[in-house]
Amino acid sequence: MKQLLFFFILLFFFSIQSQSFNISERDFSKPDSIAKIFKGYSLKQLPQLSYRLTHQFDNEVDKFRAIFTWVSTNISASDRLVDKVMRKRRKYRSDSLAYTTWNSSFNRKSFNESLLNKSTICTGYAYLIHEMALMVGIESEIINGYLKTSNHPFPNIDVPNHSWNAVKLNDKWYLCDATLASGYFFVNEDKFIFEYQDSYFLASPEIFAHSHLPLNKKWTLLKHPIIFEAFVDGPIIYDGAFDNHITPMHPKTIFVEAKKGTLSEFKFKLCRHQVLSKTPVISMITNDQPLDAEVIRDGELIKVSYAFRHKGIYDVHFNIGGNTFTSYSVKVSK
Repeated sequence: MKQLLFFFILLFFFSIQSQSFNISERDFSKPDSIAKIFKGYSLKQLPQLSYRLTHQFDNEVDKFRAIFTWVSTNISASDRLVDKVMRKRRKYRSDSLAYTTWNSSFNRKSFNESLLNKSTICTGYAYLIHEMALMVGIESEIINGYLKTSNHPFPNIDVPNHSWNAVKLNDKWYLCDATLASGYFFVNEDKFIFEYQDSYFLASPEIFAHSHLPLNKKWTLLKHPIIFEAFVDGPIIYDGAFDNHITPMHPKTIFVEAKKGTLSEFKFKLCRHQVLSKTPVISMITNDQPLDAEVIRDGELIKVSYAFRHKGIYDVHFNIGGNTFTSYSVKVSK
């Protein structure tokens, strides 16, 4: 009897271990500190680097965190390579075989250049994450598709413009983007600025889908992936959406029509772990001025209502805790 009881306790323990985890509540200070210790380490000894970053940890989550943090804080993006890749993608967009051949050779070349220069593009980031994960026994995939941001709000279906990763941890797939996590280009000085964004580490698929659309829809990790047209027409989201675990639900399109004096309603969904917390402070802003919108919480939904007083076209931004998380363009008529 005691042996049977021990067996069930052991089974329960391992079932708990294999379940998904709440990323926002997990302490990543140790893997992040290990990544910092090896800052500047040469990529020419990639297996050794992968081992040194991860050998102290007995779980896949912390191992992958150390790898992701290191890549995102040590590899810069190359604007020159981005331009080159987009020119090639446009050139081969009507010849899938030629594109596949070129893309395969470029992926390897880009990866090799990142080893030498620690500067690459999204493809290089994705390959580096993939290779280092494999070296420590973590299953991952390189995902190719479309990225939609405020700088590139309307991607072209003929030209996939981005690559990122899916990673399997504790038998569950997650999404991440080391390129966006690493920082941004300061165009005026043609300079890359490192600014780590934790939002893109194991992000919520629901939120991720508003800015990333994979060529293979299964890698949205959603039961009902959106089509390309809906992806392009949807509202733009910002880092604030990832940071605060909130996603736009209604309207479905970035362009909204409204009647003067009639309430326009916007709906946003909070991720599960936020449902029991207090209602976040959400503001509706246009022309840098806050609007006296009504904000109501209904479980996991936040409803924001406002009646525009004058006709015209308004760029409307929604903030949560002072950070912009989404935008719409509202055309108000009589």
